[in-house]
Amino acid sequence: MYTEFFGLDEEPFCPTINLAFLFLAQTHRNVLVHLSDAILSRKGLISLTGEAGTGKTALITAVTSYIPTTHCRFSIISNPALSAKEVIHAVLLGFNIISIDDNRVRQFYRLREFIEQGDAGGAVSALIVDNADRFRPEVLEEISLLGNIDSFQILLAGRNKLNEVLAGHDKRSLRSRIALQLRVDPIGVDEIEAYIQHRWKKAGGDQRLVFSPEAGGEVARWSKGVPQRINQVCDKAMSVAFEQSDVLITAEHVVRAVASLDEIASLEIPALTRSAADRSLAN
Repeated sequence: MYTEFFGLDEEPFCPTINLAFLFLAQTHRNVLVHLSDAILSRKGLISLTGEAGTGKTALITAVTSYIPTTHCRFSIISNPALSAKEVIHAVLLGFNIISIDDNRVRQFYRLREFIEQGDAGGAVSALIVDNADRFRPEVLEEISLLGNIDSFQILLAGRNKLNEVLAGHDKRSLRSRIALQLRVDPIGVDEIEAYIQHRWKKAGGDQRLVFSPEAGGEVARWSKGVPQRINQVCDKAMSVAFEQSDVLITAEHVVRAVASLDEIASLEIPALTRSAADRSLAN
């Protein structure tokens, strides 16, 4: 809607995951390096946690896209409605194994055979469980048992609640299997301007960033460094500015944007004037 007005080729803060727009803040860079190394080094069971919107799924997409299929084959499951009996079937489908026996024992041996064939050819086989914090306990136990297959790599990724799930007394066996725990933190305040600038340029923007320093400060204030929130606030702020035919996005535009977003509508929105918005940045 506003792309032509701002001289862009596409929307810079679209929520859809696009690796061309991926900005590797320090927290994302660290996780990407350690996660890739752990999978290729066959560390075993790995957990990846972080607040909603911090970029876990984007990092998973990056890992599965950047590692060549000659080095690693991935199966991804993210449906928390799966039952324990459906787990192996879903994992096999994720590996593009279509012809599947209904017998769970034979399914298990088919999976092990697939993994062993990959090992013989020098390729790691890895299962990624996204939204793992929402899976039922018995399903997580079933998934952890698949870790008994030699060299099979399993990544459990979810919100911070996953740590509470794994800390449960009944999850002692599963917790003991975890070889590496990784966490994605929000972007540092000093990286938010670079994040906005990166996405702006990737969308076709010129060197002139239309977000004023005060607007960037308000984005940081309301987003708390969570990429998903940064995208939401910036996108809405650009729409607000467009509706007012303003080519420069100010702190007021950001505050108006925040007030209209359902995701954070429950926050107490201060009535900021231009001078008040400027003063808030110094606090």
